[in-house]
Amino acid sequence: RAALITMDDQGCTDFGRIGEALLRPTYGLPGGSGTDYQALWAAYEKARERADFIVIQTGDSFRLNENRQLSASEREQAKAVVFDNMDPFIGQLIDSLEQDSLLLITVPFPAEENIAAGQKLTPIIAYGQAVPRGLLSSATTKRSGIITNTDLTGEAVHFFGLRRDPALAGRQLQYLEHTNPAAAVQYIEQVAVFNYRYRAPLVSGFVGLMVLLLLAYGVSTCGNTCYLIYLKPALVAGLLLPTVFLLLPLFKPWDLVLFIALALLLAAGVGLTLAFSRDQVQAVGVFLLLSAALIVADTAFGNPLMKVSILGYDPIIGARFYGIGNEYMGFLLGATLMGSASLLQSYRLSPRAAGLAAGAVSTVVVVCLALPGLGTNVGGAMAAFFGFGTFLLLLFKGEITTKDLAGTGLTLLLFLILLFHFDSGRPLEQQSHIGQFGSLVRQQGLVPLLQVIKRKLLLNYRLIKYSAWTRILVAMAVALLAVFKWPLEIAEQIYEHYPYISYAALAGMVGTAAALLFNDSGVVAAATCILPVGITLLLAAHSRP
Repeated sequence: RAALITMDDQGCTDFGRIGEALLRPTYGLPGGSGTDYQALWAAYEKARERADFIVIQTGDSFRLNENRQLSASEREQAKAVVFDNMDPFIGQLIDSLEQDSLLLITVPFPAEENIAAGQKLTPIIAYGQAVPRGLLSSATTKRSGIITNTDLTGEAVHFFGLRRDPALAGRQLQYLEHTNPAAAVQYIEQVAVFNYRYRAPLVSGFVGLMVLLLLAYGVSTCGNTCYLIYLKPALVAGLLLPTVFLLLPLFKPWDLVLFIALALLLAAGVGLTLAFSRDQVQAVGVFLLLSAALIVADTAFGNPLMKVSILGYDPIIGARFYGIGNEYMGFLLGATLMGSASLLQSYRLSPRAAGLAAGAVSTVVVVCLALPGLGTNVGGAMAAFFGFGTFLLLLFKGEITTKDLAGTGLTLLLFLILLFHFDSGRPLEQQSHIGQFGSLVRQQGLVPLLQVIKRKLLLNYRLIKYSAWTRILVAMAVALLAVFKWPLEIAEQIYEHYPYISYAALAGMVGTAAALLFNDSGVVAAATCILPVGITLLLAAHSRP
Protein backbone atom coordinates (compact mmCIF):
# COMPACT_ATOMS: atom_id res chain seq x y z
CA ARG A 1 0.00 0.00 0.00
CA ALA A 2 2.96 2.34 0.47
CA ALA A 3 3.34 2.34 -3.33
CA LEU A 4 0.03 4.24 -3.58
CA ILE A 5 1.72 7.14 -1.78
CA THR A 6 4.90 7.25 -3.85
CA MET A 7 3.76 6.30 -7.35
CA ASP A 8 3.72 8.82 -10.19
CA ASP A 9 0.92 9.51 -12.67
CA GLN A 10 1.91 6.34 -14.53
CA GLY A 11 1.53 4.19 -11.41
CA CYS A 12 5.28 3.67 -10.98
CA THR A 13 7.46 4.11 -7.90
CA ASP A 14 11.13 4.83 -8.52
CA PHE A 15 13.66 2.70 -6.61
CA GLY A 16 10.88 0.66 -4.95
CA ARG A 17 11.60 -2.67 -3.25
CA ILE A 18 8.94 -5.26 -2.39
CA GLY A 19 8.80 -9.04 -2.20
CA GLU A 20 10.01 -12.02 -0.17
CA ALA A 21 13.59 -10.74 -0.24
CA LEU A 22 12.57 -8.40 2.58
CA LEU A 23 11.30 -11.27 4.79
CA ARG A 24 13.11 -13.69 7.11
CA PRO A 25 12.11 -16.50 9.48
CA THR A 26 10.95 -14.90 12.75
CA TYR A 27 9.95 -16.79 15.87
CA GLY A 28 6.76 -15.59 17.55
CA LEU A 29 5.01 -14.22 14.46
CA PRO A 30 2.12 -15.90 12.60
CA GLY A 31 3.42 -18.00 9.74
CA GLY A 32 6.92 -17.96 11.22
CA SER A 33 8.20 -15.10 9.06
CA GLY A 34 8.55 -11.36 9.46
CA THR A 35 10.32 -8.30 8.08
CA ASP A 36 14.07 -8.67 7.53
CA TYR A 37 15.13 -5.32 8.93
CA GLN A 38 18.71 -5.72 7.77
CA ALA A 39 17.51 -6.15 4.18
CA LEU A 40 15.08 -3.26 4.66
CA TRP A 41 17.87 -1.06 5.95
CA ALA A 42 20.05 -1.92 2.97
CA ALA A 43 17.17 -1.01 0.63
CA TYR A 44 16.70 2.28 2.47
CA GLU A 45 20.43 3.12 2.30
CA LYS A 46 20.41 2.50 -1.44
CA ALA A 47 17.24 4.56 -2.02
CA ARG A 48 18.27 7.60 0.02
CA GLU A 49 21.29 8.16 -2.23
CA ARG A 50 18.87 8.97 -5.07
CA ALA A 51 15.50 9.86 -3.50
CA ASP A 52 14.32 12.83 -1.42
CA PHE A 53 10.94 11.36 -0.45
CA ILE A 54 10.99 7.83 0.95
CA VAL A 55 8.08 5.80 2.31
CA ILE A 56 8.77 2.62 4.30
CA GLN A 57 6.07 0.12 5.18
CA THR A 58 7.47 -2.40 7.64
CA GLY A 59 4.68 -4.88 6.96
CA ASP A 60 4.65 -6.93 10.18
CA SER A 61 1.84 -4.99 11.86
CA PHE A 62 -0.27 -5.16 8.69
CA ARG A 63 0.17 -8.92 8.38
CA LEU A 64 -0.65 -9.35 12.07
CA ASN A 65 -3.85 -7.35 11.70
CA GLU A 66 -4.88 -9.43 8.69
CA ASN A 67 -4.46 -12.69 10.62
CA ARG A 68 -7.83 -13.44 12.27
CA GLN A 69 -6.98 -16.87 13.62
CA LEU A 70 -5.07 -15.70 16.71
CA SER A 71 -6.47 -15.57 20.22
CA ALA A 72 -6.26 -12.29 22.17
CA SER A 73 -3.21 -13.46 24.15
CA GLU A 74 -1.43 -14.75 21.03
CA ARG A 75 -2.08 -11.45 19.29
CA GLU A 76 -0.62 -9.45 22.20
CA GLN A 77 2.48 -11.66 22.25
CA ALA A 78 2.95 -11.31 18.50
CA LYS A 79 2.45 -7.54 18.75
CA ALA A 80 5.22 -7.34 21.34
CA VAL A 81 7.55 -9.20 18.98
CA VAL A 82 6.66 -6.81 16.13
CA PHE A 83 7.50 -3.72 18.18
CA ASP A 84 10.65 -5.23 19.67
CA ASN A 85 11.94 -5.95 16.17
CA MET A 86 10.87 -2.58 14.79
CA ASP A 87 12.34 -0.43 17.56
CA PRO A 88 16.07 -0.75 16.65
CA PHE A 89 15.25 -0.04 12.99
CA ILE A 90 13.49 3.21 13.91
CA GLY A 91 16.48 4.14 16.05
CA GLN A 92 18.74 3.64 13.03
CA LEU A 93 16.45 5.80 10.91
CA ILE A 94 16.58 8.63 13.45
CA ASP A 95 20.38 8.46 13.63
CA SER A 96 20.64 8.59 9.84
CA LEU A 97 18.59 11.77 9.44
CA GLU A 98 20.28 14.88 8.09
CA GLN A 99 19.73 18.24 9.76
CA ASP A 100 17.03 19.33 7.34
CA SER A 101 15.24 15.95 7.26
CA LEU A 102 11.80 15.15 8.62
CA LEU A 103 10.68 11.70 9.77
CA LEU A 104 6.96 10.96 10.05
CA ILE A 105 5.99 7.71 11.76
CA THR A 106 2.34 7.06 10.92
CA VAL A 107 -0.27 4.37 11.48
CA PRO A 108 -2.57 4.53 8.42
CA PHE A 109 -5.43 2.51 9.91
CA PRO A 110 -6.30 1.11 13.36
CA ALA A 111 -6.13 -2.54 14.38
CA GLU A 112 -9.38 -4.48 14.32
CA GLU A 113 -9.59 -4.69 18.11
CA ASN A 114 -9.21 -0.90 18.28
CA ILE A 115 -11.94 -0.42 15.69
CA ALA A 116 -14.26 -2.64 17.75
CA ALA A 117 -13.55 -0.48 20.82
CA GLY A 118 -14.17 2.77 18.90
CA GLN A 119 -10.48 3.71 19.02
CA LYS A 120 -10.24 4.78 15.40
CA LEU A 121 -7.81 7.67 15.80
CA THR A 122 -4.29 6.48 15.00
CA PRO A 123 -0.98 7.92 16.23
CA ILE A 124 1.51 9.95 14.25
CA ILE A 125 4.98 11.06 15.39
CA ALA A 126 7.02 13.81 13.72
CA TYR A 127 10.76 13.93 14.35
CA GLY A 128 13.32 16.43 13.10
CA GLN A 129 15.73 19.11 14.21
CA ALA A 130 13.04 21.82 13.79
CA VAL A 131 10.33 19.81 15.57
CA PRO A 132 9.85 20.73 19.27
CA ARG A 133 8.50 18.40 21.94
CA GLY A 134 4.74 18.83 21.86
CA LEU A 135 1.61 18.25 19.81
CA LEU A 136 0.79 18.31 16.11
CA SER A 137 -1.96 20.43 14.62
CA SER A 138 -2.92 21.92 11.25
CA ALA A 139 -5.11 24.60 9.76
CA THR A 140 -7.46 21.82 8.64
CA THR A 141 -8.46 20.94 12.20
CA LYS A 142 -7.28 23.93 14.26
CA ARG A 143 -7.11 21.39 17.10
CA SER A 144 -4.08 20.65 19.26
CA GLY A 145 -3.14 16.98 18.95
CA ILE A 146 -5.38 16.20 15.95
CA ILE A 147 -4.60 16.27 12.23
CA THR A 148 -6.20 14.58 9.22
CA ASN A 149 -4.61 12.07 6.85
CA THR A 150 -4.79 14.64 4.04
CA ASP A 151 -2.49 16.90 6.08
CA LEU A 152 0.36 14.47 5.38
CA THR A 153 0.07 15.43 1.72
CA GLY A 154 -0.12 19.11 2.67
CA GLU A 155 3.03 18.75 4.76
CA ALA A 156 4.91 17.02 1.94
CA VAL A 157 3.94 19.79 -0.50
CA HIS A 158 5.07 22.46 1.98
CA PHE A 159 8.27 20.65 3.00
CA PHE A 160 9.51 20.35 -0.58
CA GLY A 161 8.31 23.81 -1.60
CA LEU A 162 5.97 22.51 -4.29
CA ARG A 163 3.13 24.42 -5.92
CA ARG A 164 -0.06 23.74 -4.00
CA ASP A 165 -3.08 22.62 -6.00
CA PRO A 166 -6.20 24.56 -4.88
CA ALA A 167 -8.13 21.28 -4.72
CA LEU A 168 -5.71 19.85 -2.15
CA ALA A 169 -7.56 19.47 1.14
CA GLY A 170 -4.58 18.96 3.46
CA ARG A 171 -2.47 21.66 5.10
CA GLN A 172 1.06 21.74 6.44
CA LEU A 173 1.67 20.48 9.97
CA GLN A 174 1.98 22.88 12.88
CA TYR A 175 4.24 22.01 15.81
CA LEU A 176 2.90 23.17 19.16
CA GLU A 177 5.10 22.98 22.25
CA HIS A 178 3.60 21.03 25.16
CA THR A 179 5.16 19.85 28.42
CA ASN A 180 3.28 16.52 28.57
CA PRO A 181 2.13 15.58 25.05
CA ALA A 182 1.55 11.90 25.87
CA ALA A 183 -1.01 12.70 28.58
CA ALA A 184 -2.67 15.30 26.33
CA VAL A 185 -3.04 12.80 23.48
CA GLN A 186 -4.43 10.16 25.85
CA TYR A 187 -7.10 12.60 27.07
CA ILE A 188 -7.98 13.60 23.51
CA GLU A 189 -8.48 9.93 22.64
CA GLN A 190 -10.52 9.25 25.80
CA VAL A 191 -12.99 12.05 24.99
CA ALA A 192 -13.11 11.26 21.26
CA VAL A 193 -13.81 7.57 21.89
CA PHE A 194 -16.50 8.36 24.48
CA ASN A 195 -18.28 10.74 22.12
CA TYR A 196 -17.94 8.36 19.18
CA ARG A 197 -19.30 5.36 21.08
CA TYR A 198 -22.14 7.05 22.94
CA ARG A 199 -23.13 10.00 20.74
CA ALA A 200 -25.70 8.02 18.74
CA PRO A 201 -27.49 6.39 21.71
CA LEU A 202 -27.44 9.60 23.77
CA VAL A 203 -28.76 11.71 20.89
CA SER A 204 -31.41 9.06 20.18
CA GLY A 205 -32.37 9.13 23.87
CA PHE A 206 -32.64 12.93 23.83
CA VAL A 207 -34.71 12.89 20.63
CA GLY A 208 -36.95 10.13 22.00
CA LEU A 209 -37.50 12.06 25.24
CA MET A 210 -38.45 15.26 23.40
CA VAL A 211 -40.78 13.39 21.03
CA LEU A 212 -42.50 11.70 23.98
CA LEU A 213 -42.93 14.99 25.87
CA LEU A 214 -44.19 16.87 22.83
CA LEU A 215 -46.74 14.19 21.96
CA ALA A 216 -47.87 13.98 25.60
CA TYR A 217 -48.28 17.77 25.66
CA GLY A 218 -50.36 17.67 22.49
CA VAL A 219 -52.56 14.87 23.81
CA SER A 220 -53.06 16.69 27.13
CA THR A 221 -54.20 19.88 25.41
CA CYS A 222 -56.89 17.85 23.62
CA GLY A 223 -57.98 16.07 26.80
CA ASN A 224 -57.16 16.67 30.46
CA THR A 225 -55.15 19.91 30.66
CA CYS A 226 -54.42 19.38 34.38
CA TYR A 227 -51.33 17.39 33.33
CA LEU A 228 -49.81 20.46 31.70
CA ILE A 229 -48.60 21.70 35.08
CA TYR A 230 -46.20 18.72 35.13
CA LEU A 231 -45.40 18.65 31.43
CA LYS A 232 -44.28 22.29 31.23
CA PRO A 233 -41.25 21.91 33.55
CA ALA A 234 -40.40 18.58 31.90
CA LEU A 235 -40.52 20.16 28.43
CA VAL A 236 -38.25 23.03 29.46
CA ALA A 237 -35.84 20.63 31.20
CA GLY A 238 -35.62 18.64 27.97
CA LEU A 239 -35.33 21.81 25.91
CA LEU A 240 -32.24 22.89 27.85
CA LEU A 241 -30.47 19.53 27.64
CA PRO A 242 -28.28 20.89 24.78
CA THR A 243 -27.09 23.57 27.21
CA VAL A 244 -26.47 20.89 29.84
CA PHE A 245 -24.52 18.83 27.29
CA LEU A 246 -22.36 21.88 26.59
CA LEU A 247 -21.59 22.38 30.29
CA LEU A 248 -20.98 18.73 31.19
CA PRO A 249 -17.34 18.61 29.93
CA LEU A 250 -16.46 20.92 32.84
CA PHE A 251 -17.07 17.89 35.10
CA LYS A 252 -15.14 15.45 32.83
CA PRO A 253 -17.89 12.80 33.05
CA TRP A 254 -16.32 10.32 30.60
CA ASP A 255 -18.33 7.41 31.96
CA LEU A 256 -21.79 6.70 30.54
CA VAL A 257 -23.60 6.25 33.88
CA LEU A 258 -22.00 9.37 35.39
CA PHE A 259 -22.74 11.35 32.22
CA ILE A 260 -26.45 10.44 32.22
CA ALA A 261 -26.81 11.02 35.97
CA LEU A 262 -25.25 14.50 35.80
CA ALA A 263 -27.28 15.44 32.72
CA LEU A 264 -30.57 14.42 34.34
CA LEU A 265 -29.65 16.13 37.63
CA LEU A 266 -28.85 19.47 35.95
CA ALA A 267 -31.92 19.27 33.70
CA ALA A 268 -34.13 18.47 36.69
CA GLY A 269 -32.78 21.56 38.45
CA VAL A 270 -33.87 23.68 35.49
CA GLY A 271 -37.32 22.07 35.50
CA LEU A 272 -37.81 22.72 39.22
CA THR A 273 -36.77 26.34 38.79
CA LEU A 274 -39.44 26.77 36.13
CA ALA A 275 -42.08 24.98 38.23
CA PHE A 276 -41.72 27.57 40.99
CA SER A 277 -41.51 30.56 38.65
CA ARG A 278 -44.38 33.03 38.58
CA ASP A 279 -43.81 34.01 34.94
CA GLN A 280 -42.82 30.84 33.12
CA VAL A 281 -42.43 32.49 29.73
CA GLN A 282 -40.01 35.04 31.18
CA ALA A 283 -38.09 32.31 33.02
CA VAL A 284 -37.70 30.32 29.80
CA GLY A 285 -36.52 33.49 28.06
CA VAL A 286 -33.80 33.97 30.68
CA PHE A 287 -32.65 30.35 30.35
CA LEU A 288 -32.58 30.58 26.55
CA LEU A 289 -30.63 33.85 26.49
CA LEU A 290 -28.12 32.46 28.98
CA SER A 291 -27.76 29.41 26.74
CA ALA A 292 -27.19 31.61 23.69
CA ALA A 293 -24.63 33.69 25.63
CA LEU A 294 -22.82 30.50 26.66
CA ILE A 295 -22.56 29.30 23.04
CA VAL A 296 -21.31 32.70 21.84
CA ALA A 297 -18.76 32.97 24.68
CA ASP A 298 -17.54 29.42 24.06
CA THR A 299 -17.08 30.22 20.37
CA ALA A 300 -15.24 33.45 21.13
CA PHE A 301 -12.72 31.49 23.23
CA GLY A 302 -12.14 28.82 20.57
CA ASN A 303 -14.93 26.35 21.48
CA PRO A 304 -13.22 24.60 24.43
CA LEU A 305 -16.57 23.14 25.51
CA MET A 306 -18.12 22.45 22.12
CA LYS A 307 -15.01 20.57 20.96
CA VAL A 308 -15.68 17.88 23.57
CA SER A 309 -19.47 18.11 23.91
CA ILE A 310 -21.58 15.10 22.96
CA LEU A 311 -23.51 17.46 20.61
CA GLY A 312 -20.32 19.10 19.38
CA TYR A 313 -17.71 17.63 17.08
CA ASP A 314 -16.66 14.05 16.44
CA PRO A 315 -13.03 14.04 15.25
CA ILE A 316 -13.25 10.33 14.47
CA ILE A 317 -15.80 10.86 11.70
CA GLY A 318 -14.25 14.24 10.84
CA ALA A 319 -17.51 16.09 10.16
CA ARG A 320 -16.31 19.37 11.74
CA PHE A 321 -13.34 20.38 13.86
CA TYR A 322 -13.98 24.02 14.80
CA GLY A 323 -16.62 26.74 14.81
CA ILE A 324 -20.29 26.15 15.66
CA GLY A 325 -21.67 22.81 14.50
CA ASN A 326 -25.19 22.48 13.14
CA GLU A 327 -26.64 21.09 16.38
CA TYR A 328 -25.69 24.19 18.34
CA MET A 329 -26.12 26.55 15.39
CA GLY A 330 -29.83 25.75 15.18
CA PHE A 331 -30.24 25.91 18.95
CA LEU A 332 -28.39 29.27 19.08
CA LEU A 333 -30.71 30.74 16.45
CA GLY A 334 -33.93 29.56 18.09
CA ALA A 335 -32.78 30.36 21.64
CA THR A 336 -31.68 33.89 20.70
CA LEU A 337 -34.96 34.67 18.95
CA MET A 338 -37.27 33.35 21.65
CA GLY A 339 -35.11 34.43 24.58
CA SER A 340 -34.87 37.99 23.24
CA ALA A 341 -38.59 38.15 22.50
CA SER A 342 -39.54 36.85 25.96
CA LEU A 343 -37.47 39.44 27.78
CA LEU A 344 -38.47 42.27 25.44
CA GLN A 345 -42.07 41.32 26.12
CA SER A 346 -41.51 41.18 29.89
CA TYR A 347 -40.00 44.68 29.98
CA ARG A 348 -42.72 45.99 27.64
CA LEU A 349 -40.33 47.95 25.45
CA SER A 350 -41.66 50.00 22.58
CA PRO A 351 -41.34 48.36 19.13
CA ARG A 352 -38.51 50.71 18.19
CA ALA A 353 -36.57 50.13 21.42
CA ALA A 354 -37.23 46.40 21.14
CA GLY A 355 -36.00 46.44 17.54
CA LEU A 356 -32.77 48.22 18.48
CA ALA A 357 -32.09 45.81 21.34
CA ALA A 358 -32.90 42.75 19.20
CA GLY A 359 -30.77 44.16 16.37
CA ALA A 360 -27.74 44.44 18.65
CA VAL A 361 -28.14 40.86 19.90
CA SER A 362 -28.78 39.55 16.38
CA THR A 363 -25.66 41.24 15.03
CA VAL A 364 -23.49 39.56 17.65
CA VAL A 365 -24.90 36.13 16.78
CA VAL A 366 -24.59 36.58 13.00
CA VAL A 367 -20.98 37.76 13.38
CA CYS A 368 -20.28 34.78 15.64
CA LEU A 369 -21.64 32.42 12.98
CA ALA A 370 -20.04 34.13 9.99
CA LEU A 371 -16.63 35.39 11.14
CA PRO A 372 -13.85 33.27 9.53
CA GLY A 373 -11.70 33.53 12.63
CA LEU A 374 -14.46 31.83 14.62
CA GLY A 375 -15.01 28.98 12.17
CA THR A 376 -17.67 30.31 9.76
CA ASN A 377 -20.90 28.34 9.56
CA VAL A 378 -22.17 29.82 6.29
CA GLY A 379 -25.45 27.88 6.28
CA GLY A 380 -26.03 29.00 9.86
CA ALA A 381 -25.22 32.62 9.03
CA MET A 382 -27.70 32.51 6.14
CA ALA A 383 -30.41 30.98 8.33
CA ALA A 384 -29.73 33.58 11.03
CA PHE A 385 -29.86 36.34 8.43
CA PHE A 386 -33.36 35.30 7.37
CA GLY A 387 -34.58 34.54 10.89
CA PHE A 388 -33.33 37.71 12.53
CA GLY A 389 -34.21 39.77 9.46
CA THR A 390 -37.82 38.59 9.69
CA PHE A 391 -37.94 39.38 13.41
CA LEU A 392 -36.52 42.87 12.98
CA LEU A 393 -38.82 43.71 10.08
CA LEU A 394 -41.84 42.68 12.14
CA LEU A 395 -40.64 44.70 15.13
CA PHE A 396 -40.03 47.86 13.12
CA LYS A 397 -42.82 47.59 10.53
CA GLY A 398 -45.31 45.03 11.84
CA GLU A 399 -45.46 43.39 8.41
CA ILE A 400 -43.24 42.04 5.62
CA THR A 401 -43.69 43.00 1.97
CA THR A 402 -42.29 41.49 -1.22
CA LYS A 403 -39.93 44.45 -1.40
CA ASP A 404 -38.62 43.60 2.08
CA LEU A 405 -37.95 40.00 1.01
CA ALA A 406 -36.08 41.13 -2.09
CA GLY A 407 -34.02 43.59 -0.04
CA THR A 408 -33.15 40.90 2.52
CA GLY A 409 -32.08 38.51 -0.24
CA LEU A 410 -29.87 41.11 -1.96
CA THR A 411 -28.29 42.13 1.35
CA LEU A 412 -27.53 38.50 2.12
CA LEU A 413 -25.98 37.99 -1.32
CA LEU A 414 -23.73 41.02 -0.87
CA PHE A 415 -22.79 39.82 2.62
CA LEU A 416 -21.81 36.37 1.30
CA ILE A 417 -19.73 37.82 -1.54
CA LEU A 418 -17.82 40.01 0.92
CA LEU A 419 -17.37 37.07 3.31
CA PHE A 420 -15.97 34.76 0.61
CA HIS A 421 -13.76 37.50 -0.77
CA PHE A 422 -12.39 38.45 2.64
CA ASP A 423 -11.60 34.90 3.77
CA SER A 424 -10.12 33.72 0.46
CA GLY A 425 -7.86 36.79 0.44
CA ARG A 426 -6.28 35.89 3.78
CA PRO A 427 -3.05 33.84 4.04
CA LEU A 428 -3.70 30.18 3.25
CA GLU A 429 -3.03 28.92 6.78
CA GLN A 430 -5.50 31.39 8.24
CA GLN A 431 -8.37 30.63 5.88
CA SER A 432 -11.42 28.70 7.00
CA HIS A 433 -13.08 26.16 4.72
CA ILE A 434 -15.07 29.04 3.21
CA GLY A 435 -11.92 30.82 2.04
CA GLN A 436 -10.60 27.58 0.56
CA PHE A 437 -13.89 27.05 -1.26
CA GLY A 438 -13.84 30.62 -2.57
CA SER A 439 -10.33 30.11 -3.96
CA LEU A 440 -11.46 26.87 -5.59
CA VAL A 441 -14.43 28.58 -7.26
CA ARG A 442 -12.15 31.32 -8.62
CA GLN A 443 -9.82 28.67 -10.05
CA GLN A 444 -12.37 26.18 -11.40
CA GLY A 445 -15.55 28.18 -11.95
CA LEU A 446 -19.03 27.04 -10.89
CA VAL A 447 -18.31 23.29 -10.93
CA PRO A 448 -17.30 23.13 -7.20
CA LEU A 449 -20.39 25.19 -6.29
CA LEU A 450 -22.70 22.81 -8.15
CA GLN A 451 -21.00 19.85 -6.49
CA VAL A 452 -21.58 21.37 -3.05
CA ILE A 453 -25.26 22.05 -3.81
CA LYS A 454 -25.72 18.48 -5.04
CA ARG A 455 -24.00 17.08 -1.95
CA LYS A 456 -26.15 19.16 0.39
CA LEU A 457 -29.36 18.08 -1.32
CA LEU A 458 -28.44 14.40 -1.28
CA LEU A 459 -27.32 14.47 2.35
CA ASN A 460 -30.44 16.33 3.47
CA TYR A 461 -32.64 13.85 1.62
CA ARG A 462 -30.89 10.98 3.37
CA LEU A 463 -31.07 12.63 6.80
CA ILE A 464 -34.75 13.55 6.44
CA LYS A 465 -35.44 9.94 5.53
CA TYR A 466 -33.33 8.19 8.18
CA SER A 467 -32.22 10.65 10.89
CA ALA A 468 -33.77 10.56 14.37
CA TRP A 469 -33.86 14.38 14.30
CA THR A 470 -36.70 14.26 11.76
CA ARG A 471 -38.94 12.87 14.51
CA ILE A 472 -38.58 16.11 16.48
CA LEU A 473 -39.85 18.12 13.52
CA VAL A 474 -42.83 15.77 13.16
CA ALA A 475 -43.59 15.69 16.90
CA MET A 476 -43.38 19.48 17.15
CA ALA A 477 -45.79 19.83 14.22
CA VAL A 478 -48.22 17.45 15.94
CA ALA A 479 -47.98 19.30 19.27
CA LEU A 480 -48.48 22.71 17.66
CA LEU A 481 -51.42 21.46 15.60
CA ALA A 482 -53.01 20.02 18.75
CA VAL A 483 -52.61 23.30 20.62
CA PHE A 484 -53.71 25.46 17.68
CA LYS A 485 -56.66 23.29 16.69
CA TRP A 486 -58.65 26.54 16.50
CA PRO A 487 -55.81 28.58 14.94
CA LEU A 488 -57.41 32.00 14.73
CA GLU A 489 -58.62 32.08 18.32
CA ILE A 490 -55.43 30.84 19.99
CA ALA A 491 -53.14 32.75 17.64
CA GLU A 492 -55.03 35.98 18.26
CA GLN A 493 -54.84 35.47 22.03
CA ILE A 494 -51.08 34.88 21.91
CA TYR A 495 -50.58 37.91 19.69
CA GLU A 496 -52.70 40.03 22.04
CA HIS A 497 -50.73 39.02 25.16
CA TYR A 498 -47.31 38.27 23.63
CA PRO A 499 -46.90 40.19 20.33
CA TYR A 500 -43.08 40.03 20.39
CA ILE A 501 -43.16 36.28 21.00
CA SER A 502 -45.55 35.92 18.06
CA TYR A 503 -43.09 37.81 15.85
CA ALA A 504 -40.17 35.71 17.09
CA ALA A 505 -42.11 32.47 16.55
CA LEU A 506 -42.79 33.38 12.93
CA ALA A 507 -39.16 34.42 12.48
CA GLY A 508 -38.05 31.18 14.13
CA MET A 509 -40.06 29.14 11.65
CA VAL A 510 -38.49 31.10 8.80
CA GLY A 511 -35.06 30.45 10.33
CA THR A 512 -35.88 26.75 10.73
CA ALA A 513 -36.83 26.49 7.05
CA ALA A 514 -33.65 28.35 6.05
CA ALA A 515 -31.50 26.12 8.27
CA LEU A 516 -33.04 23.07 6.62
CA LEU A 517 -32.44 24.48 3.15
CA PHE A 518 -28.93 25.93 3.44
CA ASN A 519 -27.09 23.32 5.53
CA ASP A 520 -25.74 19.95 4.45
CA SER A 521 -27.19 18.43 7.62
CA GLY A 522 -30.07 20.86 7.69
CA VAL A 523 -32.55 18.55 9.40
CA VAL A 524 -30.31 18.59 12.50
CA ALA A 525 -30.13 22.39 12.58
CA ALA A 526 -33.86 22.68 11.85
CA ALA A 527 -34.76 20.30 14.70
CA THR A 528 -32.61 22.09 17.28
CA CYS A 529 -33.91 25.47 16.07
CA ILE A 530 -37.59 24.54 16.26
CA LEU A 531 -37.29 23.24 19.84
CA PRO A 532 -36.93 26.63 21.61
CA VAL A 533 -39.30 28.24 19.10
CA GLY A 534 -42.07 25.66 19.44
CA ILE A 535 -41.78 25.03 23.18
CA THR A 536 -41.85 28.75 24.03
CA LEU A 537 -44.92 29.06 21.82
CA LEU A 538 -46.58 26.11 23.59
CA LEU A 539 -45.93 27.72 26.97
CA ALA A 540 -47.27 31.07 25.76
CA ALA A 541 -50.46 29.37 24.54
CA HIS A 542 -51.27 28.32 28.12
CA SER A 543 -49.91 31.30 30.03
CA ARG A 544 -51.01 34.85 30.59
CA PRO A 545 -48.77 37.76 31.63
